[in-house]
Amino acid sequence: MNKPQTNNPNLNSKNRVGNVSRSVKEIYAELGRVTWPTREETFRLSVIVIAISMVAGLFLGAVDLVFSRIISFFINN
Repeated sequence: MNKPQTNNPNLNSKNRVGNVSRSVKEIYAELGRVTWPTREETFRLSVIVIAISMVAGLFLGAVDLVFSRIISFFINN
């Protein structure tokens, strides 16, 4: 059914502080279980991301240039 409402603001604020501190403890525990990449993996993957971003940017720039030339051809004629 419905939870009984408490009118005690101190009790509600203690529950919130307890929830926050428990959440922070769980976050630190979870971060301890994470498998972090090595420096070499991080560098290699960063280079890959930058290279793919540059290729995608050049491709999209070329497509934009082609379409702008096509549109300007139709507008000027």
